[in-house]
Amino acid sequence: MKPARSALVRRLPALAAYRRPQNQLPHTVGPVELPVVHFSSRLGLRRLDPKCFGQGKANPRDRRGQPKVFTFLEGSPLGGDEALFRGALAYRGRVDGGRIYNLAAGQRDALGYFTNLNREEADAKLRRRGYAGVLVGCPDGRQVVLLFHPLAVSEIPFAKNS
Repeated sequence: MKPARSALVRRLPALAAYRRPQNQLPHTVGPVELPVVHFSSRLGLRRLDPKCFGQGKANPRDRRGQPKVFTFLEGSPLGGDEALFRGALAYRGRVDGGRIYNLAAGQRDALGYFTNLNREEADAKLRRRGYAGVLVGCPDGRQVVLLFHPLAVSEIPFAKNS
């Protein structure tokens, strides 16, 4: 039986504590498949591409750094972004947690992603090391997954994410 969505969010630190397989990167979410949700006003998306970076609701701060796809960990609250996505279409994808740098709430930034003020350089460093993206835990409860690579998605009925 699948755990409830909110239970998955609560279990992230525990999932990361699983023993790391030889080919898994350090400081990741762990050897789990992460369900992510992307919200858009565009109908019929099948693939999210970082080349479209900054064409949606991203603010100037979000647009810094290398191109990325912004998604939410499915089941996490939308927090301060909830009003932005009212009436939006929702798309679901799955991401390999073993390639996602884990900066969920309470996780140490072992690679200095946020201490590097040059976002372009910080993103490039993670990509060079083989990470597919970053999980960022926000103070308002959001769990945002920033992806450096395209992601296949399917449309799902929009429902409040929490």
